[in-house]
Amino acid sequence: MWRELSTEEFRNAFRNQLADDFEGHALQPFLVSEDQDFKVRSRSRRIGTATVSINRLSPFKTTSLRSQSADVLHIGFVLRGSFAIEIDQVPLSSVAPVPYVLPSWETISIECSQPVQGIDIAVTASRLASRGVRLQRREFGLLSAHSAIPLRLFAAALLDAPPPSSMSAIDVLATDRALDDLLVGALLAERIATNGSTEFAAGLLLQATSHMRAYHRDQELTPQLVAEALSVSLRHLQRAFAAADLSVAVVLANCRADSAALLLAGAVPMRLDEVACRSGFRSTHELRVAFRRRYGVLPSAFTPR
Repeated sequence: MWRELSTEEFRNAFRNQLADDFEGHALQPFLVSEDQDFKVRSRSRRIGTATVSINRLSPFKTTSLRSQSADVLHIGFVLRGSFAIEIDQVPLSSVAPVPYVLPSWETISIECSQPVQGIDIAVTASRLASRGVRLQRREFGLLSAHSAIPLRLFAAALLDAPPPSSMSAIDVLATDRALDDLLVGALLAERIATNGSTEFAAGLLLQATSHMRAYHRDQELTPQLVAEALSVSLRHLQRAFAAADLSVAVVLANCRADSAALLLAGAVPMRLDEVACRSGFRSTHELRVAFRRRYGVLPSAFTPR
């Protein structure tokens, strides 16, 4: 049997996850088991614009929960227990260890008939779009457990890692980049597997981006050489990037700017020409132009997060 949780009880249970302007009526009714106290245990970690959290909840069910910001989506992993979700009248069920992805929604119903534990990654859709992944409102559902294993392991490791205050600036930048790569890899791998040739462009974009991340420090690397490495024409490669509102040249420059940021954040001071050379730029002018486009400031004014 279920009983309705009062707004005050809800506030006490979720006090660490609620915004200051939370309005309880947005979550009503929120039903919990009559046979046991409702408990929530949560731990979270902020990585750039993403939030990774692990949550343990007693049995509950709720309906008509309004969506969060349309720019936020959730990638989750059920570690223990199971739940059933109905999003905009479309059912979805998940049991451990199958992962799921939830873009924004209008209405949602959730039911957990037993205690449930899971990892949730909340990330902005715009962050993923900048890497060529655009999920439509209706593209929620279960992900391939195999393709998402590295992402789940990395998220769990982040939650157990020392707090960001004890990490160096270079560690924070590298961690943010790694989370981005794993998110994009898991989501694109799923879309390629389920949509076949219709998602070839997305797969090509992922391969090209991975190649540029691996070899961008080579000053000789150009979009033409990236295309040759993937055995496609430059025009074909450019079309794949253009479909995601991206440019091969800009993504390559961004990879080099990211490497420059890591070097600038390091403990050993370096001359700008050395930073440019080691990051793959042919000159400090190229570095300044790309760095300003990527970070909004010149290298001399860069302050790592």
